[in-house]
Amino acid sequence: MKQLLLLLTLMISLACKKEDLRSSEKKLLSFHVEAQISSKIDEATHTISVVVPPSFNLTRINPTITVSPLATISPANSAVQDFTNPVVYKVTAEDGSTQAYTVKVEHQKSSSKQIIVFHLDGEISSKIDESTHTVSIVLPAFFNLTKLTPSITVSPLATVSPANSAVQDFTNPVVYKVTAEDGSVQTYTVKVENQKSPLKQITAFSFLINKITYNTTINQFDRVVSVTVPAGTNVKGLVPTIKVNERATVVPASGVAQDFDKTLTYTVTAEDGTKQSYFVVVLISK
Repeated sequence: MKQLLLLLTLMISLACKKEDLRSSEKKLLSFHVEAQISSKIDEATHTISVVVPPSFNLTRINPTITVSPLATISPANSAVQDFTNPVVYKVTAEDGSTQAYTVKVEHQKSSSKQIIVFHLDGEISSKIDESTHTVSIVLPAFFNLTKLTPSITVSPLATVSPANSAVQDFTNPVVYKVTAEDGSVQTYTVKVENQKSPLKQITAFSFLINKITYNTTINQFDRVVSVTVPAGTNVKGLVPTIKVNERATVVPASGVAQDFDKTLTYTVTAEDGTKQSYFVVVLISK
C-alpha cells in the first residue's frame, strides 16, 4: 500500500512538472498586410497600427501573422477580415493564457494642399503660381475690392482658411492657409488688383477771371478746349483749373499759369500709361 501511494505521488509530481513546462509566451510578433506603407506593434498597449495606400480596399484583407512559438491566434493567420473598423485578435499561449491585440488598418492620409482654383466675379485675369505660392487676380478698373466673395477649390480632403465663399477685403494681399488631410500646411498669398484705367479725358477746364469762373467748351471728338474771355484780359498769365479722369494726370498741370496767347497742347496720361492730347484755345471778346 505504501508503495502504491508513493507511485501515485510520483505520477502526480511528474504531471505537474509537465504542466509547468508549458509555454506562457503569447506575443503577436509580426502582422503584415499586402502593400502596407508602414506598421507598428506597440507591446505596451497591445495595439497594431498599419497604414496602407489611399486606394487600398479595407473590407477584404488577409494578413500574414506570426505569433510566439506554440501559441495560436484567432482570427486565424491569413483569414480574410474587414478592417473598416479595428479588429481584435486573441493570442493563446500553450499554457492557455491569452493576450488580446487591437489591429487598426488605416489609409495613408493625403498630403496634397494646393489651391487649384481661385475665382472672383468680374475677374479679367488670374494666375496661380505654385513656385511662389501666390495668386494674382486682375479686376476691372474701379471695381470695389473691399467686399469680395471668392470661389475656391483646393486639393481633395484638404481644407482652406479663410473659408471658401467667406467675404474678404482685398485692398491688401490676403494670406490663405491650405491644410492637407495629414495636417501639413501650405500658405498662399492672394493679391487682387484693379486693371489700370485707360481713361484719359479732360473733363473740366476753367479760368477764374475777376472772381468770375469761365468754363470752357470741350469737344471730346476733336479734343479741342475753347473759351472766350472778356476784352482786356491778359491771357499771357492765365491760371487754369483742370479736371481729368480719376487716376489720370495732365501736363501742364492744373493751377500752373500759362501763356494762352497761342494755342496750347495739354497731354493727359491714363493710369495704364496711354496718352491723349488736347488743344486749348482762348479767345478774347472784341
